Amino acid sequence: MVRNKFCRIVIFVFFGVLYPGSVLAGDPFDSKYPNIVAPTAEFGRFGISLGEFNEPSAVRISKDEKIYIADCYNRRVQVVDRDGKSLFSFAGSEEFPLTCPQGLAISDEFVFVSDRRGYVVKFTLEGDAVAKFGEHGSAQGQLMDPHSIAAFEDLIFVADSGNDRITIFRHDGAFKGSFGALGDGQGTFQNPTGITIDIAGLLYVVDNLNRVQKFTRDGKLLKSWGTYGSFSGQFAEPSDIDYSRGRLYVSDLLNHRLQVFNTQGSFLLQWGRHPEKEHQGQGHTHYPSSIAVSPDEGFVVVCEQFEYRCQLFDTDKLRNLASVDVNAWWEKFPQFHYGGGARILRRAAMPSDVLDTLDQAGAFDLMIMTEPDLHRAVLFGIPQDPTLDADSLTVYGTIGKFGNGPGQFSMMSLKQMSAIEKEIYIGDAGNNNIQVFDLETLDYERTMFKPGDGPGEFNGPAAMEFGKDGRIYIADFHNNRIQVFDKEWKYLSEFGGLGDAPGKLFGPLSIAFSQDKDRLYVTDTGNQRVNVYDPNGNLISTIGHLTKPGEWGEGTFQWPFDVAVAPSGDIYVTDPSLQLVQRFDPTGEFVSQWGGWGTMPGQFYKCKGIDIDSQGRVFVIDFGNHRGQVFDRDGKFLAIFGEGLLYPAKDLDAQGKPKDK
Repeated sequence: MVRNKFCRIVIFVFFGVLYPGSVLAGDPFDSKYPNIVAPTAEFGRFGISLGEFNEPSAVRISKDEKIYIADCYNRRVQVVDRDGKSLFSFAGSEEFPLTCPQGLAISDEFVFVSDRRGYVVKFTLEGDAVAKFGEHGSAQGQLMDPHSIAAFEDLIFVADSGNDRITIFRHDGAFKGSFGALGDGQGTFQNPTGITIDIAGLLYVVDNLNRVQKFTRDGKLLKSWGTYGSFSGQFAEPSDIDYSRGRLYVSDLLNHRLQVFNTQGSFLLQWGRHPEKEHQGQGHTHYPSSIAVSPDEGFVVVCEQFEYRCQLFDTDKLRNLASVDVNAWWEKFPQFHYGGGARILRRAAMPSDVLDTLDQAGAFDLMIMTEPDLHRAVLFGIPQDPTLDADSLTVYGTIGKFGNGPGQFSMMSLKQMSAIEKEIYIGDAGNNNIQVFDLETLDYERTMFKPGDGPGEFNGPAAMEFGKDGRIYIADFHNNRIQVFDKEWKYLSEFGGLGDAPGKLFGPLSIAFSQDKDRLYVTDTGNQRVNVYDPNGNLISTIGHLTKPGEWGEGTFQWPFDVAVAPSGDIYVTDPSLQLVQRFDPTGEFVSQWGGWGTMPGQFYKCKGIDIDSQGRVFVIDFGNHRGQVFDRDGKFLAIFGEGLLYPAKDLDAQGKPKDK
């Protein structure tokens, strides 16, 4: 790397989520923000008992004002009254199973529930499963990662997120048709997650391109509105939409707020705000992922998957809100909001010229970390010094911003580096390609691949590793496979394929090679396991297995997210659903685990990315706590870090606050 192009940047990070009342670099929150509305009810917390949630992923309200909530990892639907009091819950049956419910629609007689595995289960209003239709796939009548559902007369409309389209069934399960395809133009979609229908039978769909599109029932585009941003009428990943009495209610996920429009797209009002302290509710909304409004528009329920809770608001309290525009929290200094994951390039893999530059900067290893919320990646230098101090991390620069062009990203996913080629690779699960950047200058070089399910095509490039003889392995999430390329990026082969049989995959999210490159570890998220393959794709063994709610940890997983292999050969796996890091020996035998839900050192709030440096230190991206944590190989807490900032354990009290604050 060229030293004069990589000045040392030290950015002090605001840890308000961790340290309420302490300000390290200015307070990015406006405590007098007027659009905080007190809810009339707030309910839910992390757990498996009735009234507790593990990822409340969808909400809808029946005509008799019962609130139905899809409880993904507890594999059930919970029903509560408008005070948040639990009434009953229901799950699928052996014939009609629920593995992760993600969408809900309620008709006069039935509840329709979309499941992550690619089908819809039909229940009575009392929760008796009566039918199942659709299946996983990309052909007509098949579904891939279905989310929100809308019901109208005898039709069911499904936001078929993985296929970037709307799929239509009759109530009896007969396939009626579909419309839409992947694209960034009008009438196309990129990861549609929310859908609703008005009294006239017109559809409204939100997708990852930060807009609402309005269609007739047969897919004719009528209107579109919304752009990327934080002011009124703009969106940052709108995740859900619902209709009542001429109004559209939208959950604006990354802006941490809710917006209301009329059916012509005119902005009416907004409410909600990012918390000012950890897990704060009472009108503060943290990643509001789903929204439902009662048929008479008397109240609105907002569920926060991230916080395992829901809040209920009376619409009368919303109607007279002042119209206020402020910058979103993520547009203010220091823009610190960690996301998906990290990969460390260890010293042993680096050529001499890269090592020389690192030595000059006082760094030993390199780490690249993606921040999907900000559509960027950050490049760190990691020190050799085992003691770690406040000046230990060097930030060399950042890559990316929102968009679909060179150097821009829609859904940042894959991240990897090659010291030999002196390149950085970043995948975009929205545009289904991989962009390449110069490791020395961080300049954009080229874009590779295109969407699809053929050889060399992708539907969710999720992870990448280098094997023997320069071969390149890429996890293709929605295509449920690992694709293999030679060092010239020529397609060679693939393995996996959809299923839960040995060697099959359902949503491969992360991959990592053993030190000798003889074993490839793949987090098989939908099957709750890690598959171990040889370099030719032959299954060697598995770690973990399908579990039931409450059966987790000590070698089993709920949501195996990222996998990393230490220089010692030990295997580490994060599970953001269980808030755990699990460690296995090189043979795959369980060794230990650590974590738990919380904000103190050593606890997690959705631990996601993980990797190990040359010293054997374990770096974990603690997404929900807006921080990274560093541990020794046994899970002993060593430090909290941000961009250019590191707090060693010796400088923190038992609550994780700096001792001098």
